[in-house]
Amino acid sequence: MSKAVIAAAAFATIVAGETLHAQTAEFPACADDHGARVTYMTDDQYQRQARGQIYTIMFAAARYMNADTAQEPVIGYSAPFIDSINQSAGRFVFLHECFHLSSGDARKAYLSIQGGGEKAKREMEDNADCSAATRMRDEFHASEEEMFSIAPMIDAVSSGRGAERMADIMACYRAP
Repeated sequence: MSKAVIAAAAFATIVAGETLHAQTAEFPACADDHGARVTYMTDDQYQRQARGQIYTIMFAAARYMNADTAQEPVIGYSAPFIDSINQSAGRFVFLHECFHLSSGDARKAYLSIQGGGEKAKREMEDNADCSAATRMRDEFHASEEEMFSIAPMIDAVSSGRGAERMADIMACYRAP
């Protein structure tokens, strides 16, 4: 699908869609790879509570409150970022980050077990995107139109790779 078609569908949905608000966001259920319940918190909350970590969350991120032992999983998010996107995009972001925690990717990264550089990181991100797309379809019954509505957010956070990434997300969404 062309960039123009994706952009047009996304723009039409965003204009008609509702913007997500960090204060009232509904967070999907999430547990890490050890079964610990994931807490959602804003970047400000994370900065005040995280022990021994200095990390500004620009969009959203899978993190641990205790970085040394990778315990107390959290999904931190930038409230201004979440406030700037629609509900479907917000749900996708949270499901994407949940995958990093539930699959063990985040723990491996925190404990420096994961190597492989950029290729391994790209694979982790692609897997998280695919999991989020599948959960959007299966658990939240997202339509293709809702999925296309996340395209501007994907483009904004993908460093010039937005159209390719969106095509991969839609391929996962459409896969049986």
